[in-house]
Amino acid sequence: MDALIRVYGAQQDHKELASMLALAAEDAGDPRLALEAELLAATLRAERLNRGEEAAATIESIVDRDAQNIAALRTLETLYVDSEAIGPLARVLTRQADVLAHREGRVAALVARGRLLERAEGEEVDGAIRSVCTAVLASDPTNEWALNALARVADRTGDGTLRADVENRFTQAVTDDNLLADHYTKLGDALGTSNPAAALNAYRAALEHAPEHLSAIRGMAAMAAALGDAATMVDAYRREASWRRDEKASAQLYVQSAAVLSRIGDLEGAIGDSDKALSTYPDHEEAATQLIAFMLQANKAPQLIEELSQAAHAATTIKRKVALWREVGKLHAERGHDLGAAISAVRRALEAKSDDMTTILQLAELHGRDKQHDEAAELLARAVAIDDGNVDAHLKLALLYGEHLDEPKKAHRHIDRVLAARPQDLEALRLRLSLQLAAKERDAARKTSEQLLEAAGDDDQMRAWALVEIGRSELASGDSKAAAEAFHDAVCLVGLQGEAASAYGKLLGDKEPWDRYADALSAYIKNSKSSNVDKSELAAVYLELARVQHRRLDKAVDAFRTIEQGVARCGATPELELRQAELLVATHQHNDALRAFQALTARYPQHHETWRGLLRVFQQLGRGAEASITASALVALGEASDAERTLAAERTLRPGAARPGSFAASSIRTLSAGAKEDEEAVAGLFNALADPLGKTYPIPFDMYGVRKGDRIKARQPHPVRQEVDALCQIFAIEDVDLYVHAGMGGDVTVELGDPPSLMVPASVADLPEAQRIFLLSRPLAAIAAGLHPVLKLGPEETGLVLAAAVRRLVPNFEDGHHDMDRLAIVQDRLSPSWFGRGKVDEAVQRYYAQPVDTATWGPTVKQTATRVAAILCSDVSAAMDGLRIAGDIEGNAKGEALVASSAIAADTLRNWMSERALEVRRLAGIVGG
Repeated sequence: MDALIRVYGAQQDHKELASMLALAAEDAGDPRLALEAELLAATLRAERLNRGEEAAATIESIVDRDAQNIAALRTLETLYVDSEAIGPLARVLTRQADVLAHREGRVAALVARGRLLERAEGEEVDGAIRSVCTAVLASDPTNEWALNALARVADRTGDGTLRADVENRFTQAVTDDNLLADHYTKLGDALGTSNPAAALNAYRAALEHAPEHLSAIRGMAAMAAALGDAATMVDAYRREASWRRDEKASAQLYVQSAAVLSRIGDLEGAIGDSDKALSTYPDHEEAATQLIAFMLQANKAPQLIEELSQAAHAATTIKRKVALWREVGKLHAERGHDLGAAISAVRRALEAKSDDMTTILQLAELHGRDKQHDEAAELLARAVAIDDGNVDAHLKLALLYGEHLDEPKKAHRHIDRVLAARPQDLEALRLRLSLQLAAKERDAARKTSEQLLEAAGDDDQMRAWALVEIGRSELASGDSKAAAEAFHDAVCLVGLQGEAASAYGKLLGDKEPWDRYADALSAYIKNSKSSNVDKSELAAVYLELARVQHRRLDKAVDAFRTIEQGVARCGATPELELRQAELLVATHQHNDALRAFQALTARYPQHHETWRGLLRVFQQLGRGAEASITASALVALGEASDAERTLAAERTLRPGAARPGSFAASSIRTLSAGAKEDEEAVAGLFNALADPLGKTYPIPFDMYGVRKGDRIKARQPHPVRQEVDALCQIFAIEDVDLYVHAGMGGDVTVELGDPPSLMVPASVADLPEAQRIFLLSRPLAAIAAGLHPVLKLGPEETGLVLAAAVRRLVPNFEDGHHDMDRLAIVQDRLSPSWFGRGKVDEAVQRYYAQPVDTATWGPTVKQTATRVAAILCSDVSAAMDGLRIAGDIEGNAKGEALVASSAIAADTLRNWMSERALEVRRLAGIVGG
């Protein structure tokens, strides 16, 4: 057999050779040799005998029997490629990939299969390609064909996640900077919808490799906008603007950057980018508008004028050159107040476009403001020559001729032109009336007056304006009676609004009776009931009417009724209430006036007229002591006259002169700024805890620069001790310890213990007596009330102390309201001795039944003490000086600033002349009963 095979092979008798090989395969005892013979026979049939289908079937059977036969698989691959049998070829390639142990061979087989699949059609092809690519990339993660094939699948299917995965793989596969930038950009594009933050990072990575990559820059801008990342948006806009060759496009990018910077409050950055935009492309309208807005906001008008002037010189279009020069002119006029420079700039605009109507009118207006009326008229004449239909230009020309150039004929000609187009033009009718009255054309003027009022229609404001203009024209012609009638009617319509009342007021008296003015104001009030009039404006009319009734017509009762009506309709205002109180005096209702002024000083302590009114009432009632005390409030506000200062100094009692015990706790409660029940409960608990409080908060002697042995005992011959002893009698205080120190601060402070201690700065001894009494009395008032620990501890620590005391009986009291570690320490230190426990427990139970909010109640202790101390020193001006020394008033504020800046000063003034303060003074003997 072997010999025959060699013979037929040598003779190239392929048919017989193939038959012999087939027989050899059947006779072979070795299966491997049989398969080789069978494969060789099939190959001969395919290659030499053109029997490919038969050969393929044979080789397929070989592969079925020997799936690892690489030679058979490769032969099948060749057969199917030659016959373009795509399906069978794909199966063969899949088998090769499964069989081949060598990575490169396996990848090659898979790639070959994938390429075949890309030539196929059908819904499942993309899935198959994706599977092949996944297999390839598992062996060769940077395989270019697989990556590109997956990219094509992603594009066809719109699969953004797949595209992002592919581009991410590409960034690991390539090293060229430009290619890396491309793929990072595509990665950003793929992530943009689903993950803007990751997309932004991808664009940034692209720009690290190619800083001028346009798509990456624009992608970065888009993602930054989506994320609200202003800094990155600005970076993107600036990057693109810096390399764009299109100047207009570059300028637009700087404009966008400036807009973002403005939104985030970076005004200087916004100005810089707007300036770059305009210098890059001077014809960019939005850049100019932006720069104007930003630089004016930054108060940089001079620099803006310079920038716009440069842009105007550089602009290439006439339209922008004109607009820029006009803007420069406007800035010179409105910001630089330089009409000459403004005129020069606008003239440049007119040189660029000689028939520009807006420029002509602007230049005319500037000449008019500069009193260059001839030049203004010449320009306006030029404007109407260009456009005779410009009615506004005709009106301005008429005004120039009629009011400045004394050419009434020309003025009338242009007025006619205006009225032909706008028959009810109020300004034109007013000018015509003025010219007619000046020419003594009475009949014509009367007709024009009627036209003017008709043109005003039902609008009260316009009718009043027309009447005022008629009145002025009548005055100019010498007819004051007709003028007064017009002004009167205008006041009936608008009250004190506009110029009607002031114009009318100039005629009142000799030429016009005051009752006519009062009638006009009354008519306005009556007419206003059916309209929505501003209450503050209406209140002013009531006040003016009352003033006229009282002071001009001597009708105080009518004036009082007018104010009552005003209050009923407009509500209580300081002005109305003050006038009402003054009229109570004028109508001899002094007791009512006293109560009214007391209420006013409590509500409006900053208004000096309320204090002055109260002062006058006391004087008229013969109550000199109260008048003197009231005058001190005017001194405190910095509003006192010399006579009022003298009166304030004329006190019949010295500061601190009051009956013993008259400022005991019960009297202090009368003046309290807090609730009586709260104060009694807290005072009882403080009293029970006096000894442990002193131990918990010992006197910081080192801080004051004194020692315990420096205590000045009662009745020692020390001037401060003597004053304190006298005050203790007034406050019904048994004893206090006293230390005079040279330490910090100027205020007298209190330290805890039994008895409590007063810490008095040495400087207090040198103060005027009233200030000295005030500063000493504040802590003594708190001691008398039993509330002095609040002055030492402050509201927050006071709350902690009260909570610590209660928690011995109620362990969870105010849990979470304080620092729990600190609370535990204070609770332990405040624990009473066995002997004092009953007294403390009783006080705790009383307080627990009605606990206080120390954050709001605590500050009232200082307010009450200040009220009491001010009354006892008999001089609220001295009290204000004492508050400055204590640091409760900053600076030397007076009047409204004093009341607005210090709540405790305002409270002291509000209480100063209250009825309860007067009652305390009477009971204490400070003023007569």
